[in-house]
Amino acid sequence: RMFQVHLEALLRTTRVTPIKLLIPMVTQLDELHAVKRMIASVTKHVETKDKEPIGDFKLGIMIETPSIVWDLEKALKHIDFISIGSNDLVQYTFAIDRNDDYTGGKFSGVNPVTFRFIKYICDIMQKYPDKEMSICGELAGQPEATPLLLGCGVRTFSMSPWLIPQVRRM
Repeated sequence: RMFQVHLEALLRTTRVTPIKLLIPMVTQLDELHAVKRMIASVTKHVETKDKEPIGDFKLGIMIETPSIVWDLEKALKHIDFISIGSNDLVQYTFAIDRNDDYTGGKFSGVNPVTFRFIKYICDIMQKYPDKEMSICGELAGQPEATPLLLGCGVRTFSMSPWLIPQVRRM
């Protein structure tokens, strides 16, 4: 019910300005399809109740689990953009708990495996130039990762404002 209330508010916002609706923690296509059905249902409810159509929005998913990467091309048929959630993607790729004292010290996105994974995602995205892609999380704000991310094909970074000058200098 809470998700439905949030969707109603977001869809009403589209009457004022276009929005990007980013769905987190998608692990498989069935979840994406379920969210799309819910959006369609809530859209119909809001338009009927308010007697006014909703406006424009783009739908995207967070790439945070390895499982959705293997179905990324199929998912791209149903969405407008992706955001690579580097913290969770690294955590689930390496099967570590970044909050655990023992494994947390081993948590680092600056690893060849991470960049091969991101390069794989970027290679898929190059086939779909109309789809937007960004990266967020700790990796996006690490200056030492910037050249590697750019080399993989990432062009849009989301990070804390105080990290921007360091990343720009790099």
